[in-house]
Amino acid sequence: MRHVPVLIVGGSLVGLSASLFLRHHQVPHLLIDKHRGSAEHPRAMGFTETTLEHYRMCGIADRIPQADPSFRLRRVQVETLFSDWVAETDWTPRDAVSAVSEPGPALSPCSGAAIAQDKLEPILRDAAIAAGAEMMLGVELVALAQDKDRATATLRHRDSAAEEIVTADWVIACDGADSGIRDSAAEGAAALAICGPSAASCFAAMERMSCWNAARSSSRSHRMTSARS
Repeated sequence: MRHVPVLIVGGSLVGLSASLFLRHHQVPHLLIDKHRGSAEHPRAMGFTETTLEHYRMCGIADRIPQADPSFRLRRVQVETLFSDWVAETDWTPRDAVSAVSEPGPALSPCSGAAIAQDKLEPILRDAAIAAGAEMMLGVELVALAQDKDRATATLRHRDSAAEEIVTADWVIACDGADSGIRDSAAEGAAALAICGPSAASCFAAMERMSCWNAARSSSRSHRMTSARS
C-alpha cells in the first residue's frame, strides 16, 4: 500500500488538464486511466480563449495551434458528413449579439483553438509528465472507500489483473459524464459545491470534474468539489 496526496481517475482532457495544473503548482499526484492512450476519434474540437489562457499559464499555449482572431463559429446543415453544405448560419443569431460581443480590441493574448481532442491530449500528457506527473495507463479503479482520514482506492492493472491499494487525501473523478465515483461521493455526503481552477470552458466532452476531500477538514465534514466543463 502506498499513499499519494491526490489520485486522478481518468486520463482524458479533464484528467490530463488537472494533472498539468497540479504539477504547475508543484502538487504530487498519481493519474490512472483504464485506457492505454487517447481514443482514435477526434471528439471535442473547439477550445475557447479562457482554456488557452489556462494552458498558457502552464507554458504550453505555443504548442497548440490557435485560431485566427477574426474567425467566428458558424452552424452548417449537411445531408451527410461528406456532402456539400446545404445551409450556413451564424453560431449566435445576429439579433442576439450585443455590441459588446462584436469584434473589437483583443482582450486576451489567446484566440482559442480548433484542435481535435486526439491531437490535444498527447500535448497535455507529455507536458504533465515533463513537469513531473506520475501516470499509470491501463489501470482501472475497481473500488473506492473513504473514512475520516483518507480515501482508499483499489486499482487493477488490466494487463496482469494484479491489484494494489492506494490511499489519497483527494480523489479527482475525471472518468466521464456518467462518473460512478462522483455519484457515489454525492450519496449521503455533506457536499460543498464550489468551482475549481480546472473549470475551463473547453471540455466539450461533457466531462465533469469532482474532487473528494477525504482528509479531515476544520469542520470535520466531508467535502466534494465539483467543476463542470
